[in-house]
Amino acid sequence: STGHTSPVLEALAYAHTLGFVHRDMKPSNLLVANINGQEVVRLADFGLAKVYQQSEMSGLTFHGDIGGTVAFMPPEQITDYRNAKPPADQYAAASSLYNLLTAKYVYDLPPRDFQKQLLLILTEEPVPILQRRKDLPSGLAKVIHKALSREPEDRYPDMKAFREALRAFER
Repeated sequence: STGHTSPVLEALAYAHTLGFVHRDMKPSNLLVANINGQEVVRLADFGLAKVYQQSEMSGLTFHGDIGGTVAFMPPEQITDYRNAKPPADQYAAASSLYNLLTAKYVYDLPPRDFQKQLLLILTEEPVPILQRRKDLPSGLAKVIHKALSREPEDRYPDMKAFREALRAFER
């Protein structure tokens, strides 16, 4: 449910207040534990995180690959990984929620063709989530797609605003 998303968005919002951007938010970095009979979600792997105001890292790793996971990566992280800001985490969180709700990625990425995958993310609009799951509330689809906006300034102003927009759909 979207209720499990709230603690993750809170964790990202907190990291952002400290000047950190996760840069690799994806479902496999979400850990679910049962603590005192309650499911608790934790965000893991800040391995790519950088202090975004002071990052000296280029967009390429030593192997020439773009850092992060392409299926969950916003366009601006592909074109300027070094300067990824908090809106990049918002996009990745929305992309992760999309994936958890549909078992599909935001884009139908061509297998084994990294260049075409990047081009698709940079030039095409996401597949509408309601096309993948017609039973979702249209309001929830609208919230997710706003956070998936191509331009960072078209997303929610911050992670708290995104979390607040999702709150109406928590179960």
